[in-house]
Amino acid sequence: MPLTLADGKPQTFLYCLGEVLIESKSDLGIVLISPSDDVLIGMEFLTQFGLKLIVDPISKSATLTDEEILLQAAQLPEVSS
Repeated sequence: MPLTLADGKPQTFLYCLGEVLIESKSDLGIVLISPSDDVLIGMEFLTQFGLKLIVDPISKSATLTDEEILLQAAQLPEVSS
């Protein structure tokens, strides 16, 4: 089945049902089988695990963070100086 990667290139992969483990959380979902050793995590899995990917093109960095922690931080009262 063809899949378009983030760089716009179409690739064909085999798909299957698999278990994904991120830190201490695991969940079932559709995974693809590739000859590469690289691990690609799709947006659907990020959503299932409650994770948020933050990409900063200026510093050329990407951060994977827990959505719940961001929501809790957003609800903290501001500290006055």
